[in-house]
Amino acid sequence: MGDPHWPRDEYDCMVGPVMRLLESDASDADIAAYLHGEIADHFGLSPEHYDFQSVARRTRAWFQERWAAPQNAG
Repeated sequence: MGDPHWPRDEYDCMVGPVMRLLESDASDADIAAYLHGEIADHFGLSPEHYDFQSVARRTRAWFQERWAAPQNAG
């Protein structure tokens, strides 16, 4: 990402769909499948270089700690 011409918002298109998955309590497997599809089909990257299950778990942990908890606290 040191290249100043590299797009900084390249993966923004995945934020809304992942948030909807998290808000609907989709499984980690469902989130990982979505991410796999986007990386392979939309971005045309080789999915074997990614650990989608780990990303799904970490994203869910962030969501539960930083997003869902404050919403449910009130």
